[in-house]
Amino acid sequence: MVMKSKKAQNMSLTTILIMVIGIVVVALLIWGFSTGWTGFWEKLGLFASKPNVDSVKSACNLACASGSSSQFCAEVRNVINADLTKTKGSCETLSFVDRCSAVECTPTELPKKCGDVVVVPVVETTPEIKGKWLSEADGKMKCADGTDKTSQVSNWEGKDRSKDKCCNPVSVE
Repeated sequence: MVMKSKKAQNMSLTTILIMVIGIVVVALLIWGFSTGWTGFWEKLGLFASKPNVDSVKSACNLACASGSSSQFCAEVRNVINADLTKTKGSCETLSFVDRCSAVECTPTELPKKCGDVVVVPVVETTPEIKGKWLSEADGKMKCADGTDKTSQVSNWEGKDRSKDKCCNPVSVE
């Protein structure tokens, strides 16, 4: 009997490159869907948010000059600071905007802070409960069922609250 030498099957370099690229694309898709696409692009350095403090300040000055109380007092501005932290607030509540003597803001026009939002209304003998900020770091706390009212908050009090919730926090048991 004659023994034939066995050789390993050849795999072209193109096939190997396509497989590696495919694995990278799948890994990026998993990462993007699990962390959120906005944070994904910013972490990669592509399509990153740019500071917009100057443009928000200009818009506030324009609202003041035109005497528009709704734009100056109530319109919620999304601000990206120089260090890329995000804050929300109206021209009235943002610290870098000059006060406007042409516009007078009434309390009903001002954006709501978390402490002003009722998360649990008055029920018979139970008093109403106002919201409190709950951050991701509070691992031993969670929002009580049905009390997450973050969407009603429009004044983040100058802090990055993008991952926090305004609710009635209760301890996790």
